[in-house]
Amino acid sequence: MDPIEEEDKLPELYSKSSIMIISVITSTVFGAILYSINLYRVNKRQYILFTMAGAILYQLLGARLAAGIATSQEFLVYMGLNFVGGTLILGLWDLQIGRIPHRPRNTLGVFLIILIILLILMGLNYLGVTNLPE
Repeated sequence: MDPIEEEDKLPELYSKSSIMIISVITSTVFGAILYSINLYRVNKRQYILFTMAGAILYQLLGARLAAGIATSQEFLVYMGLNFVGGTLILGLWDLQIGRIPHRPRNTLGVFLIILIILLILMGLNYLGVTNLPE
């Protein structure tokens, strides 16, 4: 079989570095979503619910922990929590997916979506829309 045809049959997965970057700049939950897409693509669907529940629980506990921190240190605490969360996800990769040959999936679309959301949030903040109506 032609090597190009063999490569086309490999699953297309988000890379570990992409998952880590997304986890750090957004949250562990978004990194877990990308990782869950990878699990789906390698037919390890039984781990998706566990992974997502763990990421959400981790994020909630981290937010609870950060709530008691001074506002000036809050950003650093969130970034540290997101880094640790991303590291935990990558540890799951080694346990659940392992070392399988794959093609890297393009993450440009994910980064563009995040950039658009950040720009919208910054625009709303600039306009003074910082709280949702009760």
